[in-house]
Amino acid sequence: MTTEKEHQEMVEQARRPMKEYYAQHKACPKCGSLLHSSTYAGFVQPPDTNKVRCECGWEGITDDLKPENWKHRMNSRYPVDESDC
Repeated sequence: MTTEKEHQEMVEQARRPMKEYYAQHKACPKCGSLLHSSTYAGFVQPPDTNKVRCECGWEGITDDLKPENWKHRMNSRYPVDESDC
């Protein structure tokens, strides 16, 4: 029988791969925003194919998102330069 502490450690170990995956899939690939909505199917391993819609109008899947600091965001709300997307 496992203790509560052992159980929590096992749960954390099982969740670690998806935490690392989501750390690399946070920002909109068009504008760099972290503000977006998505469906939630509860994927337990990559790729996450939940649908995502950004406030700038971009639509795709979670697997298309970029790391949080992948693109420098300027002061405007939607700093989009299509040439560097």
